[in-house]
Amino acid sequence: MGLFNRLNAPKEVLGALGVLDEIACNRVSSQGIAIKSAQFWSETEGFQIVRGMVERVIAAHPHDFARVIQEGTSVREWVWTAIANTSGDLVESGEYHFYRGELNPLGPGEYLLRLFDTALEELVTMGVMNQDYANEQKAALRKRIKEVG
Repeated sequence: MGLFNRLNAPKEVLGALGVLDEIACNRVSSQGIAIKSAQFWSETEGFQIVRGMVERVIAAHPHDFARVIQEGTSVREWVWTAIANTSGDLVESGEYHFYRGELNPLGPGEYLLRLFDTALEELVTMGVMNQDYANEQKAALRKRIKEVG
């Protein structure tokens, strides 16, 4: 990754990069939830967009990130939360819509939505949130998708 000098990065940052690498390479979450393999360029592009944004957040303030982890948030929880937030924000931005209420099937929008869902399911499995809250978040995002574009 070009944003960090891995030799000088805090161990927490290296841990986050490792989780992102694991997700990108294995397409399997820590709890064994299968992330669909990249069958189309949009899936790979979608994850790379999210990954780049997450990495930039960490790179902007690596020592602040390390402090958050040291204060009790697990690296894996932080990364999956960041993936959920980022992919959800991107999908509801309207940038990946074909027209109002419809994600463009030729771009990464549909994969970003699946990535959002997968991240929430991972957070449920980790015990960070309950299934009802995850379902509410999924429904709310789909409602916003219908309103934007």
